[in-house]
Amino acid sequence: TRSSGGSLVGGLGFDLSSLSLGSSTLQTEVVILKSPYVLMDIYEYVKNKRNDKFLTFQKWVRSLKVKSIPETNVLNVVYKDNDKIMLEKVLEDIAESYELYRKEKRMKDISLSMGFLDAQIKKYEEKANKDYAKLQEYANQQSIYVPTVLPVKTDAPAIDQFSVNKIDSFNKLKEIELNIKQLEKLPIDSDEIFSKSIELINKRKDTIPEYETYLSNEITLSNLRKIFKEEDIEIQSLLFQKSNLREIIREKLMSKLKSEKNLMLSKIDAVSRSQDKLNKYGNLFRTALKSNITLNSMEQKYIQLSLEKTNELNETQLITRPTILPYAVAPQKKRIVFLTFLASSIFASFISFVYENYRNILSLKPSMKHFTQNAPIDHLYIN
Repeated sequence: TRSSGGSLVGGLGFDLSSLSLGSSTLQTEVVILKSPYVLMDIYEYVKNKRNDKFLTFQKWVRSLKVKSIPETNVLNVVYKDNDKIMLEKVLEDIAESYELYRKEKRMKDISLSMGFLDAQIKKYEEKANKDYAKLQEYANQQSIYVPTVLPVKTDAPAIDQFSVNKIDSFNKLKEIELNIKQLEKLPIDSDEIFSKSIELINKRKDTIPEYETYLSNEITLSNLRKIFKEEDIEIQSLLFQKSNLREIIREKLMSKLKSEKNLMLSKIDAVSRSQDKLNKYGNLFRTALKSNITLNSMEQKYIQLSLEKTNELNETQLITRPTILPYAVAPQKKRIVFLTFLASSIFASFISFVYENYRNILSLKPSMKHFTQNAPIDHLYIN
């Protein structure tokens, strides 16, 4: 069933944007799409269908044009044939064959990448563990805090642990010194000692047994005063006990605050190390951080490839289904008739000129002068 109108043209397009190809790599895809690797089965089909034993692959592939559209990742495929059914079949087979080729190639690339990443992950797991062990060992020697989980992103904020600890220790030291001064200014017989003690106890979530005794005595004293006079022996006994509790609580609070002050001074001294030690810790921390980030990145890439391998790969997107122009592009009859007429006229004129000149019927000006013995020749001008 050949088309009576002559050769027809059909086309289709591939979108390779998902491959992120450069211009040179896109041209490679053009060559691949026209190669026997993709087209050999289609060529054999056409050859057998036409029953043409002399049709070579190079000759047949001239009917196929593949080009990339500038500034895009789109490949445009155009095929010409004078059989409409075969034209549509060839275009569909080209689409299926190229998509199959891309899937097979991507599967091979994924397998190679996963094998490489698997080896590198094992290598970097060992390296990351060693780097973190070195960091932890040095930090223990210098009494430096090290996070148990290192950041896994390069944009994670870098924390200067020395500065943080130092500022925090200074702030706590100032607060402790302020409490000591306030406690020292309180008179020994002032009940503000008890209010100050409850403030510090609640803030530190601490306990002082003597304060519990003071609260119990206050309740008892309040009840006795409702019944007895101030000179009552039980009331006086409780007042004496309250005075002793006041001194004990004051001394215990002062002792606790001084202990906290000494602890803060020790922490400040611990973080006030030499610059060499700080630099060494910083270098060890950066090395361990880089190893951890690299390892995490490779693990994420391996997971991504694993998921891609299990899913249906679809790198190429067929953006236009095989379409055939409704009119024949060849032969162009008017053009052929015109060119044939023009060529025939030129050829016939040339033959006539040679033939008439050969019979001496047609002569040129130099030969005419020879016959007239150089006599003047009139020229006839026709407007």
